[in-house]
Amino acid sequence: MGARQEFMDRLEHMPKESREYLKKMFLNCPDKVMEAMQFQEALKGRHLINAGDVCESVYLLLRGRAKGSDLFMRGNTYSFREYTGLAFLGDYEVLGDLEEYRITIVTLTDCEIISIPSTVYLEWICSMPSSIAPRSIRRCVLALRSASFF
Repeated sequence: MGARQEFMDRLEHMPKESREYLKKMFLNCPDKVMEAMQFQEALKGRHLINAGDVCESVYLLLRGRAKGSDLFMRGNTYSFREYTGLAFLGDYEVLGDLEEYRITIVTLTDCEIISIPSTVYLEWICSMPSSIAPRSIRRCVLALRSASFF
């Protein structure tokens, strides 16, 4: 079975709205991206991303919940965001051309995710029409890279 067909088959269990969005988003996805994607099951409590680690992958949360946290001095943890299905995780750093993840993301439930190597993700997203790209990425990339705080 080819990577594209495997992807489409895995979408069948998703709610209709999510399934249709992903089909549209991945419709013209290059084979290079489809072949690089890895479907994974992440058990509750798994650290998908650790602040300070090298940005090697971007994750697409298909099912489940995860939280974004930041660790402050004195060991205090601040959880600032909860993610649910169809959330890209780790893309902010990749789009901002940052070498390391800024936050930690931990699964709150068992999750189904897709991991995509960062370089492959960036190449693909930058080539997408802005009407399809998540969060209008093409404009976002330019804004993030020209921002003075990076």
